[in-house]
Amino acid sequence: NTTVIGLGTKEARELVVRAFSDACQTRTWNLMIDVIAQAGKYAPGETDFKKLIVEGEQRYWVHVAIDR
Repeated sequence: NTTVIGLGTKEARELVVRAFSDACQTRTWNLMIDVIAQAGKYAPGETDFKKLIVEGEQRYWVHVAIDR
């Protein structure tokens, strides 16, 4: 018998498993990025970033999938 299964050796059996695992294994990083953009103004003469008067806000969700 000349098939891989007919060979019966450990190496032949592992060959089949490795072929399927390499084809089925995914190495993808899934990232969800949450961005909140705010628009506003400062009071006259104010320079402190924490004292921004928020007049509008928009939220953006970005999904990124990075494949190897």
